[in-house]
Amino acid sequence: MRAAFALLFVGVIGVGVWFGVSRARYTPDPVDLSTIMLDWTTEEVAMMRAHTPLGEAPIDETNRWSGDEAAAAFGHALFFSPELSGNGEVSCVSCHTPSMGFGDGRAQARGIGEQSRHSQSLWNVAHQRWFTWDGRENTLWGHSVNPIEDPREMGSSRAHVAALMRDDPPWRARYVAVFGEPTSDDTEVFVNLGKAMAAYQERLVSRRSPFDVFVEGLIEADAEKISALSLEAQRGLRTFLTVGTCVSCHSGPNFSDGAFHSVRMAPLEGGVPTDAGRHAGLGSLARSEFTAAGPWSDAPEGVRARLERRQVRTEESWGAFRTPSLRNVALSAPYMHQGQKLALRDVVRHYSAFEGALAPGHHANDDPLLVPMELRETQIDEVVAFLESLTDEGSADARWFSDPTESGEAR
Repeated sequence: MRAAFALLFVGVIGVGVWFGVSRARYTPDPVDLSTIMLDWTTEEVAMMRAHTPLGEAPIDETNRWSGDEAAAAFGHALFFSPELSGNGEVSCVSCHTPSMGFGDGRAQARGIGEQSRHSQSLWNVAHQRWFTWDGRENTLWGHSVNPIEDPREMGSSRAHVAALMRDDPPWRARYVAVFGEPTSDDTEVFVNLGKAMAAYQERLVSRRSPFDVFVEGLIEADAEKISALSLEAQRGLRTFLTVGTCVSCHSGPNFSDGAFHSVRMAPLEGGVPTDAGRHAGLGSLARSEFTAAGPWSDAPEGVRARLERRQVRTEESWGAFRTPSLRNVALSAPYMHQGQKLALRDVVRHYSAFEGALAPGHHANDDPLLVPMELRETQIDEVVAFLESLTDEGSADARWFSDPTESGEAR
């Protein structure tokens, strides 16, 4: 089957490429495909196609301002503002910096105080159904406001930010333009700010990496697009799809199954694990007022709300953490829930041999998907090359990456 696919592909691309290039310049020699691509099977191509393209961010039914341009512009200003914090010095950008892949480059996040977990990247965050490492939130707007009141993060309160919207003329004008006059209900104003920031984060979409261009080239028989992915990265892709079984968890166009797994990662400080992960997250979800099924949701009977009600807190959820997306993963080192791994190569080595990892049976949730990949060093290098090929910052509008007040936009 591999040979049949290759012969068919060579015939199509040989003609298509020759005619496409000949319009620009004379090139009598056909493209030698062996120099730009591996000999792929139809099954492997089908697996690739399951991972691309990533669409635009979906509209969030729990947020009536999802997709709203004015709300996104207001949320952009809020996201960059330290005025929301208790000390006037910390903003969302403190832990989610655009130049660091919307992470912060630290093993453990630091706001007003030191955090116990690594800041996750916000690229393609709107494609997720659970937020944070433990999934304690299932709305992007809840994920946006909860850090404001966390004493270790922004150390503020809903009363403070609501007063800012009522009493500060520039902020009040921005708020009124989207939501109308702020009411006396602090929580209502607080939630509206979260929904505006969620509308902003929906704009952080990365979906045209060299990998995406490569697969598009395979489908279109376009040699130029195929050459977007080096042979080394293609070999890493093959390992990723097949013997590495990475797609067991990093599946779909966002390269994440959205589920929670225990990956036998030892705590940063050593010793036995104390972070309960998803087990604790489900407890927080049940107590939260900012969920899809909660009183501030715009779709309390929608799909997300129904999924929320089906969640069951079990012993098996202890120590499990959400699978992160791999898109733009090369931009947001270090890695894992406490930043235990400094580089992508270290992460791949962890899954290759589990050297230095927690021994099986360290708690109830030893994920059955965790089987050592047993990769050679060259294969590790190739997988890293593939992961680096998932980098794309250019498909998002660059105006969302900078402080709007510094670009002359009044807050």
